[in-house]
Amino acid sequence: IVGSYDYHPQLFRNPVDAGQPTIFASRFSSNEASPAVLVGATGNLRYAIDLFPSCALDAEGVLWCAWDCSEPHRTIQLARRNAGDGSFKAVTSFGRAICSTPELSTATNGHLLLAWSEHAAVGRWQGKVALLKEGRPLNTETLIENVDILFPQAQQSPNGQFWVVYERSDSEGALLALRKLDVLNEHH
Repeated sequence: IVGSYDYHPQLFRNPVDAGQPTIFASRFSSNEASPAVLVGATGNLRYAIDLFPSCALDAEGVLWCAWDCSEPHRTIQLARRNAGDGSFKAVTSFGRAICSTPELSTATNGHLLLAWSEHAAVGRWQGKVALLKEGRPLNTETLIENVDILFPQAQQSPNGQFWVVYERSDSEGALLALRKLDVLNEHH
């Protein structure tokens, strides 16, 4: 399980290289939680505010985690768990504008799907869905409508097609929408 909580290194005997709210992961087994492992931003990004984590296992059983990171601007960070020591290593980041609410899900052939919302300086929130292999995008589809697209979640159906569900929001309210991902399906 992954979660974001307010971390104050000065309160720990052996602090990790992080501060602010950040992401930690624990394994649950037989109603017991393992010690928390740092997932969130470290080093020059240790003061970033890390929120909204999502995790998924790939076909090889590798745990991946994506989250909303406030530095250097609101990007989506992606990290993978190293089997050897159990630590997480940052792989890449996504987004050119303000990004939020990532969702990871497992797809076939060792792929993962990463969905998030992105907002440019002008205009509405857009949805983004990337098909990933080893953390690298093979293809990305942008969802644009005359409403804000929020909280996208992508899945692969049993017949292999990619779909996304999201909130369509404007001044009159919000509705859920389901949409086939044509660009990802064409190039898969």
